[in-house]
Amino acid sequence: MLREWTLDYIKNRDIVHRRISNVEDKGDYFLVTHKDESHIIFLVKEDIDDFSNVIDKIDELSKENNPDKITLVLYNNKVNLDSLLKYWKTLSERTNLTIIFANPRANEKWVISPNVHNKIADPETLEQGIKTMFEGVESY
Repeated sequence: MLREWTLDYIKNRDIVHRRISNVEDKGDYFLVTHKDESHIIFLVKEDIDDFSNVIDKIDELSKENNPDKITLVLYNNKVNLDSLLKYWKTLSERTNLTIIFANPRANEKWVISPNVHNKIADPETLEQGIKTMFEGVESY
């Protein structure tokens, strides 16, 4: 369900700009090529048994494809929120990473770029701010 939602999200985002020249389904991720030859990867993880493996996959895809941006798409649930908080420091070191927490049933999402958010957020209230964004979308 999350893969289908992600593909719809990719296509709908491009309706106005029409920058996408190709979307390749690579199994657990989509490789999106823009007309200017820039690349964006949408890594879709429906089930995560070990979040450190997801970080390894992000790093692997970055080396293989040299994308302008990597977007990790996850279900909006407590397990994934806790993983985000646990691995925040590591995730915030990846400058081209964006994470989408989605509830496909409600067609709702919230988005965070850990590197950017880490720079602008107040360290004392960072965790509470993230939890507030999480609570703004029904858990999946």
